[in-house]
Amino acid sequence: MEASQPSALSKRVVQTIVINPPHLAQRRARAEALCAALALERVQFSEGVSGQPHQLACALAHQKAMSKIENYPALILEDDLQRTSAEAILPPFPPDADLIYLSVTPFGCLPWTYENLALCRHRALEGLTLASRHGPDWLRLHSMSGGQAILYLTQKGRDVWHHATWQSRRFGGAFDVFTAYAMREVNVYAPTKPLLCESGKAQREGLQRNPTLLAKRLDFTSTPLRPLEAGERTQVHFRGRSITVEVSEFAENRLEWQVVRVDRSVPDERSA
Repeated sequence: MEASQPSALSKRVVQTIVINPPHLAQRRARAEALCAALALERVQFSEGVSGQPHQLACALAHQKAMSKIENYPALILEDDLQRTSAEAILPPFPPDADLIYLSVTPFGCLPWTYENLALCRHRALEGLTLASRHGPDWLRLHSMSGGQAILYLTQKGRDVWHHATWQSRRFGGAFDVFTAYAMREVNVYAPTKPLLCESGKAQREGLQRNPTLLAKRLDFTSTPLRPLEAGERTQVHFRGRSITVEVSEFAENRLEWQVVRVDRSVPDERSA
């Protein structure tokens, strides 16, 4: 069902699954309103998981939602989203795409190695999202955490992301950290401007009472990503260390971070 011209999201999705714990009725109502505004059809809810630590609950919730996929493209949404603009239009998909992220975050991961685990464990750090330009309309994602709005295009994409939920449970860590690692195994893209972002009205009450923190949280998913190229460097912080990393091309059109230098710095932990 690939289109040759830009078209509405509703024309590109055959199944939509929204993750929502049943006791969060207001969030379910907002999610229903969003799906109606987007004219999405075949919408169903997948019960979230309560009574478990957050990371485990998130992995289990996505695992349950993926088990409901019957046809592709299938969209899995978390229940705290809103549109970034009045129209939700998607360009034609890249031909090799397995997954499309309709929302983004600035949090990414170093490659899964013993050295990197010793440095920052299974953590996503602010500033480590790694994306490269793929034509005028798309970014290729090489490392990014976040699972608010994922469009599954292929069985391979679904299987790799499902395996990430098991890795999350086995090794301890967030589901979206393990999908960030797995982006080297599949073809993952995001539109140059995200279609969806987190809604301030759907965040927890404590966060809503802190306008500064709320604004920062919402900025994470509403700000478009900046594409990078091999050789570019950035600096991130974790547990009192300043980590300088460089973009490296390990295969054609495949990028990853390489740690260049680690220094002591003013304690400043910014991780997910």
